[in-house]
Amino acid sequence: MNGLQAYQRVNTQTSITDADPHKLIHLLYSGALERINMAKARMQAKDYEGKGKLISIAIEIIGGLRSFLDFEKGGDL
Repeated sequence: MNGLQAYQRVNTQTSITDADPHKLIHLLYSGALERINMAKARMQAKDYEGKGKLISIAIEIIGGLRSFLDFEKGGDL
């Protein structure tokens, strides 16, 4: 791992630790969109294995977002 990646990882971990629930949802949503865009680039590069891994991560993030939903309080979307 290079220095930039290490910094980004620490910065992300700090953001998550200090975030309120709304910020966490925003971070998860942004992370999912970023992985989807990265998967598009992998698909254009014909790296289908890389695309699959990124889509799997995006699906996991979306699952995390779904866990924040409270249908009792919020009702149907």
